Amino acid sequence: MYFNDHNPPHFHAKYSGHEAIFSFEGEIIEGEFPKRSVKFVQEWISTIKKS
Repeated sequence: MYFNDHNPPHFHAKYSGHEAIFSFEGEIIEGEFPKRSVKFVQEWISTIKKS
């Protein structure tokens, strides 16, 4: 995660040569990610929101 970065709040994810920028709602803002990996990212987001 990058702090003091531009809006909207987001994080960058990299996996197997793919890179995407995600919102904290789990939507891809920019880039491409395999569908299965998107589901893993969305699951991770749901776990941090519960904390």
